[in-house]
Amino acid sequence: MDLSLTRRMLIGSALCLPVLTLRANAEEGAKGSAGEGEDNIEHRLAALEKRTGGRLGVSVLDTETSISFGYRGSEAFPMCSTFKALAAAFVLARTDKGEENLGRRVSYGRDKLVDYSPISEKHAGTDGMTLAELCEAAVTVSDNTAGNLLLESFGGPAGLTDWLRSIGDGTTRLDRTEPTLNEGRLIAWLVASTTGKVRLRAGLPADWKVGDKTGTGPNGSLGDIAVIWPPDRGPIVAAVYISETTVPVKELNPIFAEVGRMIVEMV
Repeated sequence: MDLSLTRRMLIGSALCLPVLTLRANAEEGAKGSAGEGEDNIEHRLAALEKRTGGRLGVSVLDTETSISFGYRGSEAFPMCSTFKALAAAFVLARTDKGEENLGRRVSYGRDKLVDYSPISEKHAGTDGMTLAELCEAAVTVSDNTAGNLLLESFGGPAGLTDWLRSIGDGTTRLDRTEPTLNEGRLIAWLVASTTGKVRLRAGLPADWKVGDKTGTGPNGSLGDIAVIWPPDRGPIVAAVYISETTVPVKELNPIFAEVGRMIVEMV
């Protein structure tokens, strides 16, 4: 799998984090089959958006067939904690180049702790955590302090933004922080993520391998970015964001699941 493609597809400033510009073959609206198929997908996504009370952004690419579809492709959306997947990817890229070491231990005091840090809080003021452990905590359980410490390891939000520009992404921007040496490690962390069971994963078949990173923030902002492997074929990459909603989160999660079911129809 070309993970550089995955990184570029799953990216994207908002109240407390980055902005994603969703694209589908550089066209706004739905893309997949021609004519009525395009209209049908766009109408279905528009109907889902009405249920959110806000905006829905979708970008899906099937790397096996190059078929894609999207909605609100030229608009920016809050990425919230989904940035942590990118931060981990950048740490891995720096390690591959010999600029970082996943075994390097990062020590920090309790003054570094922010809300929701279930793993990193156990190591504050003691032995700290290795970069590999910080990546795993940030991606699999969305540990906020771990995410911030990853950012510190490479120069903060500006450092991540600069790296994204270097790999060809000209729009994603990280503005603020949170209140193994190969691609397989990042995939393992994404697959092991525990926060997305009721989002995109909920609409996908049980025998499909899925790796994702979710995000939830203020101003009615939610997101889920995923790499999806149907059996015996190339992966599908997807980014789904909702913003400016007034609907409770429990009523928004099914929107992601419905997009998941639309993805199944591509195969």
